[in-house]
Amino acid sequence: MSVSISKILQVLDNPEALQNWRERVGHEEAERISKRSSTIGTAMHKFLEHWIGDDKDCVDLTEEGILGRKMAQQIYDHAIKHKLEDCWHMESKLKFGDHYHGRLDLAGIYYHQPVVIDFKQSNKPKRKEWCWKYMCQLAAYVLAHNSTFPNRPKIKKGIVLMCSQNLHLQKFELEGQELIKAWNHFKSAIRFCKDNDIYEITPKHFDKINIFRSKLGLR
Repeated sequence: MSVSISKILQVLDNPEALQNWRERVGHEEAERISKRSSTIGTAMHKFLEHWIGDDKDCVDLTEEGILGRKMAQQIYDHAIKHKLEDCWHMESKLKFGDHYHGRLDLAGIYYHQPVVIDFKQSNKPKRKEWCWKYMCQLAAYVLAHNSTFPNRPKIKKGIVLMCSQNLHLQKFELEGQELIKAWNHFKSAIRFCKDNDIYEITPKHFDKINIFRSKLGLR
């Protein structure tokens, strides 16, 4: 049974910490923050897709849309324009056998190399070590892209382009031994989810997930 990448990634996060945050700020406020961040991220992706895909503009005059456009502009002007030499796919469906499936933001030639690129929005800037889940996601995209599009040059590198809501742009790269490590962690997460039938996380799963993450050396 093929599982979505997003469901597998849940067990590489710390669900108990997320639950504690929701209780600390209140469930209503947590829902408001999460919904706003999701709406901003959707708007940011929409602008980037338009600008990269067909060089046309689009309009979103909501508060979240205006901020999403500013964040997309940071990514496009400083990390895409004159650097992305060829766009192969955008928002493409990927599949890795019967193991998992997902949707890729972008694949193409970037700085003379075939890469997959994932766009992220964040509430504030982050250190790379806080974004290990994103690195595992990149590794999953790299392997799935090479499987889904075998006639394309083989991709061996992934990039996260992240813009925070204060318009701070960050770039995280994944390749070589670090990519292999991220891929091994993602494979372990696939096995863990299937062996324990965990696809919708509830508090009863926290102990098992914490033990699993500890074995991977994750905090």
